[in-house]
Amino acid sequence: MKLRIHIFFIFIFLLLQQSVFSQAPSPIYNIRVEAPEYIIGDQFAEIKITALNRAGMIDSNIADKQMLIINDDTTFINFRFGVGFYTLPIEKSTRITIAIPKIGIEKNKLIRYLPPWLSILPPLFAIILTLIFKDVILSLFLSIFLGVLILKGFDISTIIPALLTVVDKYIMESLRDERHLSIIIFSFLIGGIVSIISKNGSMNGFIRKISSYAHNPRSAELLTYSLGVGIFYDNYANILIAGNTMRSVTDKYKISREKLAFIVHCTASSVTAIAFITTWIGAEVGYINDLVLTFKVEESAYAIFLKSLQYTYFPVLMLAFIFFLIWFKKDFGRMYHAEINSRNAGVINESEEDTTKLKEEIIQTITPEEKRTRHWIFAFIPVFTIIITALIGLLISGARNTYFEMITSGIRLDSYSFAGVWEVLYLMDEDQHASFLKKIMLLIGKSDSYLVLLWSSFAGMFMAIILSVTQKSISFKNVMEMVIHGFRIMLTAVIILIFAWALGQVIEDLHTVEYLTSKFSGNINPVLIPAITFILAAVFSFSTGSLWGAMGILYPLLLPLTYTLALSAGLETKEVMTILYNQIAMVITGCIFGTLCSPIADTTLLSSVSADCNHIAHVRTQLPYALTVATVSFFITLLSLTGLPWLLNYLIGIVIIFLIVHYRGKRVES
Repeated sequence: MKLRIHIFFIFIFLLLQQSVFSQAPSPIYNIRVEAPEYIIGDQFAEIKITALNRAGMIDSNIADKQMLIINDDTTFINFRFGVGFYTLPIEKSTRITIAIPKIGIEKNKLIRYLPPWLSILPPLFAIILTLIFKDVILSLFLSIFLGVLILKGFDISTIIPALLTVVDKYIMESLRDERHLSIIIFSFLIGGIVSIISKNGSMNGFIRKISSYAHNPRSAELLTYSLGVGIFYDNYANILIAGNTMRSVTDKYKISREKLAFIVHCTASSVTAIAFITTWIGAEVGYINDLVLTFKVEESAYAIFLKSLQYTYFPVLMLAFIFFLIWFKKDFGRMYHAEINSRNAGVINESEEDTTKLKEEIIQTITPEEKRTRHWIFAFIPVFTIIITALIGLLISGARNTYFEMITSGIRLDSYSFAGVWEVLYLMDEDQHASFLKKIMLLIGKSDSYLVLLWSSFAGMFMAIILSVTQKSISFKNVMEMVIHGFRIMLTAVIILIFAWALGQVIEDLHTVEYLTSKFSGNINPVLIPAITFILAAVFSFSTGSLWGAMGILYPLLLPLTYTLALSAGLETKEVMTILYNQIAMVITGCIFGTLCSPIADTTLLSSVSADCNHIAHVRTQLPYALTVATVSFFITLLSLTGLPWLLNYLIGIVIIFLIVHYRGKRVES
């Protein structure tokens, strides 16, 4: 009985103690206020208020409702472990004042209001400046600076801090990303390989080897075409090597310089777009990966890139178009007249190109040296090493990642080996009858493509160096100089990449995609965006003459916009990804079409120089061909919106191209 009485009194005491503490909360001596510097559009700003003790440390004893004076209004804030939150609607720039009653401590914070339309200024500014100055790097830098000024506020006092923020935040953040660094290293290594196999004479030997198979105009053109397809890893190397070395062969059979420039130019740009190991792929995968990380897309960036090749209609149809022209010995328009004149009067050299306008370091680095010819095998092995290492690396990396994913999912494997993973791969796709190609694509999708790109490029570089050094006439010092020259030719592209990544981060901080989505959502069918993008990319790249610059501005802006619009339209994941694949392809193919037509594009100028062709003549003869293929490609893009299988779309496009060549083309006799 006494024990029960004691327990009763203890219980009453605890209740009284709790009541006293609840009625007399610990006083707040000081506060720290954290608020966003800016709000974009009509949003709510969340204010974080931290209670501090006399020592200036967080006071975790502060709990429950506490009275504060916020903008002269008495407000009760719920605190938990010394931290409370207050939500304030923002419709204009607002200064918030928070004071502690009776103590007299007051904190002030200015929250700037940014109209949402300001978010489109940086990418728009980049496009306009590029069109005006024809300098992509300067335009990108100034656009990043403008974006930072918008975030910090337009004031004289913010100019220097904004400039520093461009460097210490946005550019440095771009370089801190290990995936971005992987792409930069890959690009430099590929440039080094291109330089080695070009300058050591092995590529010259390869070309002289195949040149012996030319016996008539058609075979000479086919060899030029085949060489262009074979040098798939870089369009600059392709143009300069094929044009310079095949010129004497095509001259022998009275093939016009305009036709040579056309074959070299269009083949190089087209094959570089669809090959899976090129100097372009690092940039494309990097832009795609930013989307993957932002939206938590399940597929890897490299797998998305490979699937986007289903929609690269323009380069594929251009390759088919060139082949049909050569095989059936037909041409039309200005090219037909150029060929007829060349056959009748011989090759006319009207080149007036001022090569000082071109990038001399590219010409000097990639153009093979006439006096140095090595065995073709020294060029073949490094490129073959890149391809094989990439294929094996993708499969091994994909199998390893799939293994760990299976273990995490509770799937038991008999052995940790490629064969063991391959046998049960259907469990990851829920398709017990998955085809061989589908399994391959699944492994590639699970692979670490950035690591594989480094493996393949390093392996190719290693083989190129070893094979070059074994040639007794070339010292290790000279080979390393070739490598450094190769790095230089990729420097401009790498700088554009870095600035494009930084601009993409600025666009993300300004919520540009969200603003554009709010404007276009419900007003435009997401399915139509890829077709619109093709035209936009073509116009922009034609006006600027820069494929890299166009990609650097359009990819970071259009990919997130397309993905967001497709999601907001309520489409299923499969439909969203299909639109995304198409969009990725339309950006690169539109840029290729634009630069093929642009008289100020560097590849157009290089094609004229390598073929020793009058530059204006090259542009005029090539333009009708590029427009023809682009029109068919645009039609096939619209046709693909009906849901036809991608192989059928390509087949229809190739048939149309064949019919155009057959009925419009006129035969050019040898």
